[in-house]
Amino acid sequence: MEKKNSDQERRERRLNIVIKGVEVKGGSVREMVGSVFEKIGLNESEINVKDAFMIRGKERESMIMVKLNSMYDKRRIMEKKGKLRGSRVYVDDDMTKSERDRQREIRRWAKNERDKGKSVKVGFGRGWLNGKEYEWKSERGVNEKKTESTRRSRSGRGIGEGKRVRWVVWNVAGLKKKDEDFWKFLNDFDVVGLMETWVDESGWGKMKDKMSVGWRWKCQAGEREEREERKGEL
Repeated sequence: MEKKNSDQERRERRLNIVIKGVEVKGGSVREMVGSVFEKIGLNESEINVKDAFMIRGKERESMIMVKLNSMYDKRRIMEKKGKLRGSRVYVDDDMTKSERDRQREIRRWAKNERDKGKSVKVGFGRGWLNGKEYEWKSERGVNEKKTESTRRSRSGRGIGEGKRVRWVVWNVAGLKKKDEDFWKFLNDFDVVGLMETWVDESGWGKMKDKMSVGWRWKCQAGEREEREERKGEL
């Protein structure tokens, strides 16, 4: 029952973000949210905010809860929040207590690694150290991500000695309309190929903003050809 309630809470919170380190004086909460969006390079009119209100955290810390209408908008915010680094303001997921504790430990780990001069990026439940992905295991801390199956060539030999990867090639249409569960599923793989997905060069820039953080995406752009229709052609 406890796990079921936790899953329900997580689903209800997945479109929310929390803004910390801000003070609302003389203006509205919506105006403050808009100013934070501007700092990370987003226009307030580009983001569809369902609701925004103040909440009280520990030790009288004021935070703003922002409820969004789409995972696309949330993904854009989360990918650009790094521009707030060095300020008192930061944006985070609206998480359960156990998730907050986990993220706190991951951020502590990231800070220690940055102090050593390493390149670190923090994600939800995971981090990237010098380009290598690590995931959090509560009993062991941050550990290098291991995959479950071995990719093999046509000859049956593994690619790289002892290297284990998970990969998927998928014929998928309507990529722009895919929801959070679709992108979450892809995060379980090391190599992803999406086929039968129409993307031209002009649309690729917008598409990249929706792609999962931590991946290196490449696109083979399509080109439309105008030609006379021939009878009998399928």
